[in-house]
Amino acid sequence: GRRPRRSPGAWPPPAPAPSRQRPSPRAARRCAGVCARRETPEEHDAVLALFEEAFSEHQDRHPVDPARWRAMTVERDGFTPEDLIVIREDGTVVAAAFIIDVDEIWVDKLAVAASARGRGYARDLLAAARSRAASRGHARVRLSTDSNTSALEVYTRLGMDVERSYTHWAVDL
Repeated sequence: GRRPRRSPGAWPPPAPAPSRQRPSPRAARRCAGVCARRETPEEHDAVLALFEEAFSEHQDRHPVDPARWRAMTVERDGFTPEDLIVIREDGTVVAAAFIIDVDEIWVDKLAVAASARGRGYARDLLAAARSRAASRGHARVRLSTDSNTSALEVYTRLGMDVERSYTHWAVDL
């Protein structure tokens, strides 16, 4: 018979909250500590590795081929470097978000390395998405997550509420 596989939901963002001060893009290029700035083409593999590591926690998820990942993100029509936000600690990618501008800002992917969780990086990435939305005149920022991941708890702690929920069903063959 059918069984529920997962229950993702769409989430509106929390009200803007003050975020930690981050270096400007120019200062971030030379910072030695925690840096937030747009990615560089040389970092695409490191960002993909971060997403793969974080998303591998999802049950029933298959790895994404690097060529397919690039086609869906950095080689996607309309991609700009501002669409991929990266946070580094001492030069190592520890958090990232890929956003899509489609009459609102959609956070398509957001990941924080397990070793860097609990430091506010998800909040910082969402703040960057809200800033991008405001700069583009968009009234909304949205994202989707599965309920069987720790992300659900993170977004709830950040003051987000479920806008809608649905269940994926599967049949075991």
